[in-house]
Amino acid sequence: MAVFVTFVILVRVFSILIFIVMVLVQTPVSQLFKITELIEHYAEHRNLDEHMSFSDFLAMHYSHSDVQYPDHERDMQLPFKQYNCSSLVFTFSQPAAFALTDKTFFARSEEGLTLYWSPFHSSELLANIWQPPKA
Repeated sequence: MAVFVTFVILVRVFSILIFIVMVLVQTPVSQLFKITELIEHYAEHRNLDEHMSFSDFLAMHYSHSDVQYPDHERDMQLPFKQYNCSSLVFTFSQPAAFALTDKTFFARSEEGLTLYWSPFHSSELLANIWQPPKA
């Protein structure tokens, strides 16, 4: 029983580690590590213009993407300015096990094929239900 409990704990720990790695790699959470670049760049702009607020700084760098300032290369080091698109897909599939049998899908009759349906067309199978009881 103790081996099973240890195995379950190891599976949980491994699953959590895989989840953390995938979140850090596949989502822009890694961009948050560049926050220090954002603060340093704001300090540089603040030294040039003492009246610049942080919201003005963000508007200048994130809302006016068509304007390229002289420090464009430095601006591209800020968080969420460049996107890294990578994809990692795991698929696990089990082949379906089934056997094909030789079945007839359409019954052929000697009388021919009726291409219409009529409510007045009698069927021998249905007619046997409505027979009076026999003694």
